[in-house]
Amino acid sequence: MDIIIGQRGSGRTMKLIEACSKDKGSVIVCPTSHMAKWTSDLAKQLGYDIAEPISFDTFCKGRVQGKKIPKYYFDNLDLSLQQCAGYSSIGAATFELHNMEVMMADTTYNS
Repeated sequence: MDIIIGQRGSGRTMKLIEACSKDKGSVIVCPTSHMAKWTSDLAKQLGYDIAEPISFDTFCKGRVQGKKIPKYYFDNLDLSLQQCAGYSSIGAATFELHNMEVMMADTTYNS
């Protein structure tokens, strides 16, 4: 699992779209359906052929069952976790350091 780190506007979603496009049939999961639509539009604008992104709610309710999804790519996973926690702050998270790579998105911040 790769972790893409960067500030808002630093290109994290673009890197995620690029990575997902290399795994045909994989799906991007976004915190909301609005963000999923935005991500789909961005992928098309950038010329990437990806499956239609889905919302975190759709993912959690298993509405993609019956489809063989090779990998899921989570955009703004921190926001999805906050949503699950009733928008309370998430204090910390742990990850098993197995086949993991941490990548920095472009550190240029666009305000």
